[in-house]
Amino acid sequence: MSLLRRVRGELSSIEIAILADEIRDKLLGCRVANVYRLPDSSYVFRLSSEEGRRDLRIVPNKCLFLVEGVYEAHGELDAFAKSLRELVKGLFVKSVETVGGERIVKMVLGLREPIFSLVAELFPGGHIVLTDDRCIVKASYPTEFSGREYVAPPARRTVLDRDEAARILGSLDKNVKVGVALVKELGLGPKYTDEALSRAGVDASMKLSELSEDLLERVLESLESLRNDLARPSPRIYTDGEVVIPAPFSLRSLEQVGLRYELVGSFNEAVRKYYESRPTIVSEGASREAERLEKELLEKKKLISTLESEAEKKKRQAELIFSNLGLVEETRLGVLAGLSSSNVLSVDWGEGTFTIQIGEEQIKLLMREPASRQASSLFNDAKMILRGVENIKAEIIEITRKIEALRARGETVAMLPSVRALQKREWFENYRWSYTSGGRLLVAGRDASTNIKLLKKHLDAHDLVFHADVRGSPVVLLKDGKNATSEELEEAATFCGAYSRAWREELSSISVYMIRPDQVSFSPPPGTYLPRGSFIVKPPKTYFQVALRLCIGLREDSRRIVVGHERWVSSVSRAYVSIVPGEKKAEELAKAFAVVVKEKIGVELSREELEEFKSLIPYGKARIIK
Repeated sequence: MSLLRRVRGELSSIEIAILADEIRDKLLGCRVANVYRLPDSSYVFRLSSEEGRRDLRIVPNKCLFLVEGVYEAHGELDAFAKSLRELVKGLFVKSVETVGGERIVKMVLGLREPIFSLVAELFPGGHIVLTDDRCIVKASYPTEFSGREYVAPPARRTVLDRDEAARILGSLDKNVKVGVALVKELGLGPKYTDEALSRAGVDASMKLSELSEDLLERVLESLESLRNDLARPSPRIYTDGEVVIPAPFSLRSLEQVGLRYELVGSFNEAVRKYYESRPTIVSEGASREAERLEKELLEKKKLISTLESEAEKKKRQAELIFSNLGLVEETRLGVLAGLSSSNVLSVDWGEGTFTIQIGEEQIKLLMREPASRQASSLFNDAKMILRGVENIKAEIIEITRKIEALRARGETVAMLPSVRALQKREWFENYRWSYTSGGRLLVAGRDASTNIKLLKKHLDAHDLVFHADVRGSPVVLLKDGKNATSEELEEAATFCGAYSRAWREELSSISVYMIRPDQVSFSPPPGTYLPRGSFIVKPPKTYFQVALRLCIGLREDSRRIVVGHERWVSSVSRAYVSIVPGEKKAEELAKAFAVVVKEKIGVELSREELEEFKSLIPYGKARIIK
């Protein structure tokens, strides 16, 4: 087997350890905002932190890497992705580690305390497993074994220590080939065995008995040099125009066969480039997806057969009742009266039913409902079932079309989902935020604790504070509000009122007051108590009566969903909607907004953007007026 064939297919335990160490600090403390599945059947964990959002992509059996940005397109969710969404969304990354010297990465997720462990086995035949704190599997891919205890493969180690390597090699059967010894007994794997022997100038096929003291010394020195290089990585990718191989440092074995290298900023970046360069990345996923759809197709065809039989049975029973209506009704009344009948097979007083024999058919009927009405119900049930069958047949046509499209791809390469660059997260993005028409920043608390945090941490002498005398009102800071126009003051008050409980109560307007920073105090008068999440306001207050109305739009220059007063939103977006309190749910409003964006600027909103839109609807309900 050629060197390229041996090293291109998978990462070694050495590389997995380097990768985990490299991305650990970026993962710790991140919140799992969502989970997606990409077209190649890899899984993406959307992570949120103060720095912004980034995606952790886990490719089953192969690798994982962190993307400085987010994937804008996603595949269809499978059962595993749905389970992950349900179980880990909103949890924080508590720790990241490799397991037992193997190609396994374990990520602990929780709130204050650990709740789940996500275990990614990055070797052929490996699984991705979510376990609870007792190691019981809650979800797994590709094999489903929920409810069982997860047991990791036996621990392995990679031996690069000179003395330990010498001891192990000295204890082996002398007929063992040196290449086999390094791969299996020292745990180097093919890539780093080739590199160690290339540096030593030793042929992998030599037996240990054929190694002179000098050659053995050179092998041990090469292991020592690998260990030193691991301590000072110089990440790169090797390529010959087709093959891309990631490496944490210079590999002489690859350079000797003519591969060129390109230095990259991190080994994580090298792994990403390696994986996303693979020419069969999508076709492999397409093949698996086609197989899944074919199984689904078979199940739906079986379901149609079952439903059609059931519909035929109900129709047959209805016709029998109608053709023997007098007899059936007389029998029903007799059962109610406690009379016996030769054609009554059984009576269940608890259920209020009896079973009657008509010809070869046994029919279960209700005692207290006229026979004619029950026959009509059976006819209607049959019609409903057949309508469902027609819907399933339409689904079969669509699934068949998808299978044909997937099979037609063959080994062709499809475009990977685009990645949006990670934007630096500003401090105010941890709160609700907007701008006035004059360009001044508005920042609002999301709840009582963030209200207090906003006042204590971000209130400056030239700001103005807005609040409403209703429970649940946000605190809104108008930054540099001292120099704001009357229009900007009204816009700040409107922003404050819209996110108060007045919106939930569907009021049309609310009174909002404005104060200066020196009117805010956190020290209660002597002998009094200040409740948690509260603050004291010193008079006087300046009041504004404002209409409850917001505007939400897509800002084209930064491709962001923004909210605020219509005067500002309309100045930065051509596609926007104005909303007032109402009963329509955020999901329905998001669909309407997507139509507006498509019509106005020809852009299809991503799922993430639609979720962002929904999160900006006060209390999740509103009505679009423009």
